[in-house]
Amino acid sequence: MWNDKVLGNCFTFNHMNSLFQYKARASGYAGGLEMQMNVKQSEYLPWTETAAVMVFTSTSKEVVTSESVRINTAPHFESRIAINRKDYHRLGGRYGKCVKAIKEVKSYYYDGDYTTDGCLRSCYQDVVEETCQCMDPRYPMPSDGISCNISQKTCIDNLVDTKGDPSKWPQCSCPLPCSQTVYTSKLSRLPYVNKIIDCEQSFINKAACYEKYFDSVVLRIALPKLDYMIYSETPAMDLTKFMSYLGGILSILIGVSIVSFVELFFLFVQLVVILLFNKRL
Repeated sequence: MWNDKVLGNCFTFNHMNSLFQYKARASGYAGGLEMQMNVKQSEYLPWTETAAVMVFTSTSKEVVTSESVRINTAPHFESRIAINRKDYHRLGGRYGKCVKAIKEVKSYYYDGDYTTDGCLRSCYQDVVEETCQCMDPRYPMPSDGISCNISQKTCIDNLVDTKGDPSKWPQCSCPLPCSQTVYTSKLSRLPYVNKIIDCEQSFINKAACYEKYFDSVVLRIALPKLDYMIYSETPAMDLTKFMSYLGGILSILIGVSIVSFVELFFLFVQLVVILLFNKRL
C-alpha cells in the first residue's frame, strides 16, 4: 500500500518494491487476478457522487498519477478487465528524439521508469517553483522542495490559466521513451444474480450477507492471450539497402555489375604498374 496526495491510499499488485513478482502463466480469466473489495459506501462523504474502486493498469516499474487512465468499477457488479500489451521501440539519435535514461531530462521527481507524463509534471513543478517560490503539493517534489500553502494557490491557478498545459510550455522538453510498454484495457460488467449461493445457506444471516455483496466489487483481470505486439522503428535506408539499390540502378541503366567493379580495380592496378615499372602483369 502507498499513499498519493490526490488519490489517497492505493493498493498495488506487483508493485516495483515487492519482494515477489507474480507472473501470468495462462491466458484467460482462469489464469488471471481475481479479488473482491468492499467499497464501504457508508464511509463516503455526503457530496460524493460516485461510489467505485478506481483501477489503473501499468507496468510494475511505472508510477500512476491522478491524471493516469483509470477504470471505475462500481459495486453490485462483477467487473472484468481484459488487458493487452504493446511494446514500442524507437531508434532515437539521428532518426528522432527519445529518452533512454532519466538523466537525459532536466528534472524527474517520480520513482520507477521514465514516462512522458512524469517528465511533464516534474517540469511543471520547476516552473511553479520559479514563479511562486514553492511547489504544487499534489505532485512529487525533491526532498528540499517547499510545498505551497493555501495563500499561494492563487499563484498556481494564475500560472496554469496563463500558460495552459505543460506539454506546450517551451521550458518542458519531454520526448517519448525509446522503449515503452503500454497496456490497453477493455471493461465488461456483469450484474450480480438475484440469489447468491453463499448467502442462501441456512446458517448465514442473509440480510447481512447480501448487504456485504451489494456493497462490494468483484474484479477479475486477465490477459486474453499471452502473446503481444511489438512496434519497432527501423531505418528506411541503411548502408546495406543503399548499396543494394545503387547496384540495381546501375545495372539497369548502364549494365554495371559487381564484376565490372572488379575489372575496373584490376585495370587500375595494371595501369599503375605500367606507369611506374613499365611492366605488364
